[in-house]
Formats: sequence, structure tokens, C-alpha cells
Amino acid sequence: MWELLLRSVSSFTTLFRHVLLVLGQSAPVGKREAVQALAQRIGFEASGVLQVLDVREKKTDRKKFDVADVFARYLAALETP
Repeated sequence: MWELLLRSVSSFTTLFRHVLLVLGQSAPVGKREAVQALAQRIGFEASGVLQVLDVREKKTDRKKFDVADVFARYLAALETP
């Protein structure tokens, strides 16, 4: 599951930037900022996506997290209407 999360997060952050543009906001350059801006705008819990970014950017070790929990929160963020 980690490989799926780590490989997909970059694509989703790009989509998040484009959603912000469609909503009439300026899109942040950074991935983390784009996630946070969209989470505030449409109201989703961003912690799963941010934790995947932390692991991808080697800010933390993936062993610190329960992958099933991270995956559930990541997926919930992506499913937010």
C-alpha cells in the first residue's frame, strides 16, 4: 500500500492545484500548501495526504504509521465531494 500512496501523491497534489484554479483561487507552488489550501476550501481532513508527503520527502519514517490508517484517511480525502 505504501508504494501506491507514494507513487500517487504527486499526481493528486497536481490535481489539487488545478481544482484550486478552477475554484478561482491562486494555486500554491508547493505540494503541501496545495493540499492545505484545498482542504480548507472544500473541507476535507488532509492528515493522510500530508503524512504520505512526509514519508515521500523523507521527513519521517513510514514505520511510524499504520499504513491501513493512513490509506483510509488518504482515500477519504480524495473522495470528498
